[in-house]
Amino acid sequence: MAERHPRLPPASDVDRDEELKRLHLAQKISRVGSWNYDVVAPALTVSDVLLELYGLNRSAFNGSYEVLNNCVPADNRASVVDATQRLTQTGVPMTIRYPVIRANDGAMRWLDAHGVVERDADGIVTQMAGTVADVTELVEAEIKAHEAHAELSKALSHQQAVIAATPDAIHLYNVATKHLSRANRSGKPLIGFTPEVV
Repeated sequence: MAERHPRLPPASDVDRDEELKRLHLAQKISRVGSWNYDVVAPALTVSDVLLELYGLNRSAFNGSYEVLNNCVPADNRASVVDATQRLTQTGVPMTIRYPVIRANDGAMRWLDAHGVVERDADGIVTQMAGTVADVTELVEAEIKAHEAHAELSKALSHQQAVIAATPDAIHLYNVATKHLSRANRSGKPLIGFTPEVV
């Protein structure tokens, strides 16, 4: 005889409320909000954390995509709209990074958005859902690293130009390998030796 497993009781409203509280806490800690768009209704719902990322409260949002989009700087707005439309039209998962100007304090934040679609049995898109994560610190670190690399490249380029242009002979000596190498073209005419001889 097959072993019977007891069925779990249906989740109560209290269980659902506790689960929602845990989800909200997890989103708040990770600074990741969520959204869902019911294409059929149509209706857009977003989590409290997503609203916090945009610096909005629930009454200012009122279910409007335009309210969220107005927080995106004008130069970036078209790319966010295009990404959302591509998700709707093609169903290919969406990934986009864009800045927002928070409505409540004017601070600029960088967000990474991801979205997917759900289809009915006929393949028609009925739902879109996704997440929005605050990646401001990551973007700022990337910008600083890029600026530091550009400054280093500029300094090295300037150094090479000075070394190449000077009429003095400049040689580099590697203490570890005890190898002398020519750093500019003035060495040969001034001392009469080629790098091979040195």
